[in-house]
Amino acid sequence: MCRPRREFRAESFALEGRLLLAILPQIHVPPTVGFEGTTIPGTTKLSQVVTQQDGEATVSLSGYIQPGTGTLQVVVATDPSSPAVGVNVGAVDQTVTFANGASQATVTVPILAGAPNPGEVDVDLTITPIDPPPDLRTSGPLELRILASDAMIPPKIVSVQGAPQGIVLTFSKPMDPVGASNVNNYFVRATKTSMKTNPFLGLIDNPTQLLHFGRSISTSVSTSTHTVPLQAAEYDPATNSVTLVPKRKLTYSADIIVTQAHRTKVSGRPGHQSNPGPGLTDLEGNPINGDTTPGKFGISVGRGTRRLSGNLATVNGVE
Repeated sequence: MCRPRREFRAESFALEGRLLLAILPQIHVPPTVGFEGTTIPGTTKLSQVVTQQDGEATVSLSGYIQPGTGTLQVVVATDPSSPAVGVNVGAVDQTVTFANGASQATVTVPILAGAPNPGEVDVDLTITPIDPPPDLRTSGPLELRILASDAMIPPKIVSVQGAPQGIVLTFSKPMDPVGASNVNNYFVRATKTSMKTNPFLGLIDNPTQLLHFGRSISTSVSTSTHTVPLQAAEYDPATNSVTLVPKRKLTYSADIIVTQAHRTKVSGRPGHQSNPGPGLTDLEGNPINGDTTPGKFGISVGRGTRRLSGNLATVNGVE
């Protein structure tokens, strides 16, 4: 007697959550606390820039204390040996408490407006733990850079807006219109990632699921990158923004990055030489990101508007 063939089908099932908790080891995450700021190139030191007229500087800290382990207290203080303490900034000696879980805190440093400033003075702030656990990790000091005036503060990109018709970059201050409107100062690339999966097994989209037959999933990942040609850079001094107009409408299924233009080798053939413009500077001639990587920036662009605040070094430091 010939029996009908049964259809082969892979099945998945959810593991009991309590069983997972019993099997998985409890991982201890060391407590951490540190300053938030801009990394100084070539060092691990952090910095924050203010001006002598700002009145105060708000210094941010972040920390993590694993739940169930209590609280952590640290003292944030200005360097008492600095000659600028009491002249350009007020002395700070403040206790900050971090509770269980991820935490953030701020400390206000008084800036003495009208104090004599030759152009820039630097003051270090330190973190000193009170009764710290043995595995506590802390950051080094934060260098508070106090500039004499706003004119000395380098410009940054503070927001980006992506649309099919173009990319709008907004700067923190007025820019030199000649450089900002030079399309050769910008370089746009798009990277697309694709993944192919064994069609007979499918993807596991829940980490608490296992394939009934215990077989692995075979996948392959490939990426492709291409340059997005630009036809214009339209600078608007009323909004301190530039619109990068592509030659074709943009789609945001790929990862789009805007950076400063890169110098390319001259090929020796007409029409094959590509030289970037003189760079992006403000009206005083300060290059963009002059306090981190002068003249260099890198912005990830998605559909819609994204505000960039706080530390831009991780974004603007891309070459």
